[in-house]
Amino acid sequence: MVAQKNADVQDFDINCGSNYETKSLQVITIRGAPTGIDGLAEEATAIDESVLTHRCILPWVFVYSYHIEAEKLKDALEVALSIHPVLSGRVSPAKPSEVRGDGSLRKFQLAHTNDGVHFVEASSVLRIQNFTHKAMARKSHNANSGMPMYCEAIDRWALMRGKEPLMKIKLTHLQDGGSVLAITIAHVAVDGRSFVDFVHYLAEEYKGKSSSVQHPFHNRLVLEPSTMEASLLAVRREQKSRMSGVVTAAGKSLPVRLQSRSDPSGAYKSNVQCEIEGEETKSEGGECSASRSHWLDVPTPSVWGAMSAMWKLGSSLRKQRQRFPKMGRELSTEILHIPEGQLRRLRSLATASCGPREYVSTNDCVGALLWTTICELRGKPLPGVNSMSDGGRLALAIDLRKNGLEHCVPDNFFGNASWSIQIESEKEEPQAGENSADPTSTALCVAARSIRSNLVKFREDEEAPIHLVKSLRKLQAAKFSSKVMVISETLLHYDVFMTSWQFPIWEIDFGCGGPHNFQGIMHPTPPFHAISFPANPADTGLCLAVTIPASAVDRLHNSPVLKRLAPNAKFLT
Repeated sequence: MVAQKNADVQDFDINCGSNYETKSLQVITIRGAPTGIDGLAEEATAIDESVLTHRCILPWVFVYSYHIEAEKLKDALEVALSIHPVLSGRVSPAKPSEVRGDGSLRKFQLAHTNDGVHFVEASSVLRIQNFTHKAMARKSHNANSGMPMYCEAIDRWALMRGKEPLMKIKLTHLQDGGSVLAITIAHVAVDGRSFVDFVHYLAEEYKGKSSSVQHPFHNRLVLEPSTMEASLLAVRREQKSRMSGVVTAAGKSLPVRLQSRSDPSGAYKSNVQCEIEGEETKSEGGECSASRSHWLDVPTPSVWGAMSAMWKLGSSLRKQRQRFPKMGRELSTEILHIPEGQLRRLRSLATASCGPREYVSTNDCVGALLWTTICELRGKPLPGVNSMSDGGRLALAIDLRKNGLEHCVPDNFFGNASWSIQIESEKEEPQAGENSADPTSTALCVAARSIRSNLVKFREDEEAPIHLVKSLRKLQAAKFSSKVMVISETLLHYDVFMTSWQFPIWEIDFGCGGPHNFQGIMHPTPPFHAISFPANPADTGLCLAVTIPASAVDRLHNSPVLKRLAPNAKFLT
């Protein structure tokens, strides 16, 4: 292979097999140090058992400008696996007759078998300069395309039969001394937050500093509805006792301390709801929310209902395929960098029509920008004027550790504690004199307010996360026609799916600084899906990895919405 030092790195595609030639130095299995808990199994939660989770793989790539020693990494990995034993185990399929206490069928468990993970060491003639965002971008792929050449693939079907490891690692040494650390983990074992926690622990152990890192919490039973309900009841009892000034054994009254969740501005206050053995108490702040929104509603089984839902979805997809030829067969992932200054301007635009006490976060504004951009790209009504017969929702992934389950799921929970909620667009009633207003700016404001208000409603409803998990379990046990209706209705109304990886990715240091570059992938990757993650500290701001049909790339790069709302944002691909 010709040396790449004279190659045009801007046009170099390292995903092409002919460009990325490696020499395997070793392929081994690494097991965790004995812990005495081998043979145990973690019960899969409703989130783990969702098809969107257990059929998904997370290949993440960290590119370093310095050499990572394979032997030290293997030693660190052995220790890290003993602290995170689920990653060294296997999926244990359940027998058809296995039933849980709540009557639902058990699908599988995550067994601590300590069968180990695959570790591959390789070398390449490539250099650190070849690993740019543009070179690493996934062009002309489809939803089920294989992994990039520098990642180890996990067979999703063999995985669920217990025949594949839950994690594979590939360390590639570059010609100029750099390193590519590619870690592929089955989503059934972890979410993005837990993924980063594991890699951070691995890096600290590599440096001999893991003693300062908090150990993970492994009990997945905290995500069982019965556990969550018991925990919530205990919190309500404590609040009830504090509100009524219960006298302690020492004769002192307990101070009233209401643990309401609020935004930094103080604009949104949670109502305090206490329910003890059928008794309900409401705070003076207003009536407690008893509504159950459309986080996930399972309809009554109906063959005709399923056929109608499929017909509506098929009609919508036919229109989209006319707009984007080969929509499902050729996809492209584009990286949009939004600098810090542009984020401040975007937030100023998004809050222009908000009241003085209304709060929207930077992440709300980025989600609003994405939502408005994709609606214009797809030819759908912009947020605020959506027709519920075609679009009108953003699917937003949230971390339940910080959104409603703080009382029972600890911050160091290791597993899947993230799920998506449907954000409905608010209706914007036109006012006198607003006919000349810029519709994209209006849509941005409405979208940002919609995201914030839906999140606040979810957080204020203490039972919303429990209802969500129960609905997931109910959906998995539902009749086929009910599943068809839920999936069809979701896809019909969904404009774009967004997940936010606001993790300390760039602080993962194996001795000489954080990564030079990072690539996070979800496999398979659906169209109209975006991942938000922090930009390299040298660039500031954040990045959006947007997956769209390949035929829509030029239209996205020339989007009038982006030119109007974020003119300083630049595509890195």
